[in-house]
Amino acid sequence: MAELLKKWREKIWSDSISKEPVTDLPQNESYQYNSSHIITDKTVQLLKLILVVFKHLFINWRISGIKTEHVYDEILEVLLFQQEAIDIDQELFNSFSVDQLMELAGLSCAQAIFSFYKKGKVLVVTGPGNNGGDGLVCARHLKHFGFSPTIVNPKPSKSELMMRLIVQTQQLGIEHLETLPKDLNNFNLIVDAIFGFSFKPPIREPFTQIIKQLAEQKDVPIFSIDIPSGWDVEKGPSNIDDSSTPSIMPDSLISLTAPKLCAQFFKGKHHFIGGRFLPTKISEKLNLPPYEGSNQFIHI
Repeated sequence: MAELLKKWREKIWSDSISKEPVTDLPQNESYQYNSSHIITDKTVQLLKLILVVFKHLFINWRISGIKTEHVYDEILEVLLFQQEAIDIDQELFNSFSVDQLMELAGLSCAQAIFSFYKKGKVLVVTGPGNNGGDGLVCARHLKHFGFSPTIVNPKPSKSELMMRLIVQTQQLGIEHLETLPKDLNNFNLIVDAIFGFSFKPPIREPFTQIIKQLAEQKDVPIFSIDIPSGWDVEKGPSNIDDSSTPSIMPDSLISLTAPKLCAQFFKGKHHFIGGRFLPTKISEKLNLPPYEGSNQFIHI
């Protein structure tokens, strides 16, 4: 059921984005489609509504017994599968450069932190990909906002963009470390910017030990960017079925562009949407709440 649901939804999403008529939905014993019919935009919307209902039924069945403090039914009708998030990114790359998207994403993270946390020492733990770039941008803005960030960058990327971001933070006097400090209690907040929605297990060193340390410490709140690092984008934290494997359980989560399916498992205090760059067309398809004033994030 899950595989059929994903294929059906991916087809509806990709075809509605490209404005091409949908003519080949998945076939199985319980579903017959008359190929002489062309699905209109209204039919697509109806199918999406039906899909949302089935998706929630499937999620409720899959995570039965797991308690969550947040209800998304009214605000978030669509939680993204991994492939859908990738498709949206590809759509954005048609009109934005990577550094533009990274700048706006990192700014939204920093503004959310500024609005909900007291100024103090912030440890920003970054990975080698775009999520790590968001973290570097976030650290730079936090410095301008009056915080004292320190960056942990255990596996620096050699891309030109990432090297520029590193230089920008160094020019502000932000300290860079290769390993986690021994005493994390010296910090008021930890920003988890290691892995994003494109992450696929297994976790490899040096990040295995880093994520384990972050997951096991309970005194310093964690602010995760887009996806809590180590989580499966669709299935959530790894220790739901295996308590021996620690998972980061953040105090705050900022979902960039839109929440991913794993957001169903988030139990922290603050959930945000960030990245104020989505075209109106995509925002309406995802039924996202509007941004207020000059805010770069939405608190949901």
